Amino acid sequence: MTLTLRRLALILGFAQCIFCAGVSAQGLGSGNGTATPSARDYTEEARYGPIRKIGGNVTSPIVTTQPAPEYSDEAREKKFNGVVLVGLIVDKDGMPQEVHIVRGVGMGLDENSVATVRQYRFKPATENGNPVAVRMMVEISYNIFDQKDAAAFAARRRAAAAQTPSQSKP
Repeated sequence: MTLTLRRLALILGFAQCIFCAGVSAQGLGSGNGTATPSARDYTEEARYGPIRKIGGNVTSPIVTTQPAPEYSDEAREKKFNGVVLVGLIVDKDGMPQEVHIVRGVGMGLDENSVATVRQYRFKPATENGNPVAVRMMVEISYNIFDQKDAAAFAARRRAAAAQTPSQSKP
């Protein structure tokens, strides 16, 4: 059954999530390029405690539950490929909060991405062993393949899996 679902995902649409530990300036702070915290930043800190940056003594949260995002009918019909960047805060309990689109692509994929990220669960980030809230971003990549593309993709994966480390080029 797993093979059938995988094949169906390749034919109908493929969505992949990538976590970004680095945080860009988009959608953070006051948005004017200064280090002055905005009113939103103060409100978030009141709700979740100090929001830390990942790095140094602060570890990244680890995803424990990651449902697959769904392709919208409109995007599937148009065979649309794109990447949605979703910003969020992972609170001390490992729950996603303040989930929002940083860079969207439309066609219903933005809404699907937000709904999916709200269902994620994390082992919280820690600072010196204590759970802390962190701000992070998630990239959700939507790629759709037709049967010809799916067959070529599967052949490349089989070839890569069959290649041994001694055969790989440095």
